Amino acid sequence: MTRTLLDHDGSVDDFVALILAVASPVLDVVAVTVTDGDCYLLPAVDTTKSLLKHLGVGGAVVAASDARGRNVFPETWRQASWQISNLPPMRAARGPRPDTHVGTRHAVEVISEHLLSAPAGSLIATGPLTNIAAALKQLQPPKDRLPEIVWMGGAFAVDGNVQQTARSGTAEWNAYWDPSATQEVLEHGPALTIIPLDVTKLVPLTHEFISDLAAIPTEAARMAALLYSSVQHRYYEAWDLLTVAAKLWPELFTFEVHSVTVEVDGPHEGRTTFASSGTRHRVATDVQAGEVLDRVRTCLAGFETAPAP
Repeated sequence: MTRTLLDHDGSVDDFVALILAVASPVLDVVAVTVTDGDCYLLPAVDTTKSLLKHLGVGGAVVAASDARGRNVFPETWRQASWQISNLPPMRAARGPRPDTHVGTRHAVEVISEHLLSAPAGSLIATGPLTNIAAALKQLQPPKDRLPEIVWMGGAFAVDGNVQQTARSGTAEWNAYWDPSATQEVLEHGPALTIIPLDVTKLVPLTHEFISDLAAIPTEAARMAALLYSSVQHRYYEAWDLLTVAAKLWPELFTFEVHSVTVEVDGPHEGRTTFASSGTRHRVATDVQAGEVLDRVRTCLAGFETAPAP
């Protein structure tokens, strides 16, 4: 199994991505780090711990980051982290009161250890690149000795999802939250596998898919359905689920190799574009959407678990 760290920012799809990673027979999730991005930190950390416990997963380190981005995610999106933490399975896993202790270890410390100790492992980032940028700056490790890093971020030939005053609508939120960190990793860090909006737009969340998950008699599938049900009233894409899927089944994706840069200020702040120089990354441009979702269903259907005592 591949030793894997998941660095996420506490939204619904982050947790479904965590479920898929845990359910996979080829990934060994040894650590989960949480950023105060598309969430509030306390409930997101609490949910991470509760979800792992609910699925019977023990031993994974959970660590939080105190990083703050330049651009704050919309309040209505972040509030969902409180709602998720109060879902009945989360309350049952943690007890009557939420865990308000984020732990003694910092996310950057845990990521740094993983980067150094797991060159054959993987790091899956479904939020901003801030923690990874900080870890790389501390370590300055040889790029060829790092584990594979898969990141959900950026938008190239499609519109972005940042719709704010004085912004052009070309940026994607994970890149926009901390554009300087995004620039540092994209231009000077190791080669990434990038899952941008160009691909996630091909896999919108549907009522049919949620119903399919709900009908699967495993706790992993039921939890994924419950989480996705909380956002089915609005347009939603399988952003982070696809990012884990790209690690599991890269043969279902089409990739191109490009140098990538990001604008760090102005009306196009956070916009990612292909560049003429810099680190070359593997950028997903297409995906076999139906086959990916079929494999997600099969993976979650095969993961038998019992809640931890």
